[in-house]
Amino acid sequence: MCMLIETAAELHDANMELLQKFDRFCNDNGIRYFITFGTLLGAVRHGDMIPWDDDIDVTMLRSEYYKLIKISKQKYPEGCELVTPGDEETFCGFTPMFKDNTKVGKMLKGSDMDDGSGTGRLGIDIFVLDPSYTGPRHVMLTYRQYMLYAEARAHRAVPKPLDTSRPRIFAVPIVGLFQFIGRRRKLYRIVEDYWKLSLDLKSKGRKLYSPCNIPDELKQEYEAEWFKDTVYLKLDGVEYPAPAGYKALLKRFYGDYMQLPPESKRKPDHFLLKEFED
Repeated sequence: MCMLIETAAELHDANMELLQKFDRFCNDNGIRYFITFGTLLGAVRHGDMIPWDDDIDVTMLRSEYYKLIKISKQKYPEGCELVTPGDEETFCGFTPMFKDNTKVGKMLKGSDMDDGSGTGRLGIDIFVLDPSYTGPRHVMLTYRQYMLYAEARAHRAVPKPLDTSRPRIFAVPIVGLFQFIGRRRKLYRIVEDYWKLSLDLKSKGRKLYSPCNIPDELKQEYEAEWFKDTVYLKLDGVEYPAPAGYKALLKRFYGDYMQLPPESKRKPDHFLLKEFED
């Protein structure tokens, strides 16, 4: 039977337990990873998870991800599994997830993890890092990724309204067209095309990007040098690996990352928790 997570404290403890399992699993199998994005920001700014964050973010180079997907499922921690894009019938993004099958939470309707069931499993987002072009070719391939992402959106269990705010309003009909195309294609085919396209972005490796990001963040590029070495930062008193260039990474992604967001933005993105109910 699954445990139902209802409060921020329960979610925090469950996420920390899951990260510890993932950390041991990666160490036991020689897989190098880094805490990143919101989880990294929490370690630096709060020394713990961000109080309103509701999932764990990690990154790893493509070579490390290949090691991960080759490991037998029998070696995974009890109750855990790796879910890759296209494994499930509905589309929740192009981010592989290390999921805990023993704990679920009520989902915010229309969130990226909403599969229409009303509840969702806890999970760690794994952002794979690939080499990135820096010229026109990268721009062209990125726009093709946008198109495939729009096709995949047609397979969301709970439709997500398109952003009609400026300056995106002119892109809405285009996205609608590709969603129309996507409804006539199998999701696994769209996923295959997306990953094949992502691997076409070959360079000497001075710049990195993550094809697992949402479209707004696909253009974000990171210096490979930031991920060359590892430092350790604490979350809830436990040390986890972070990229040595974490300060530059946080500044690139968040700007003044030590500044708290407005109170209206301090809320979970995926799970409905008692502390944040209206």
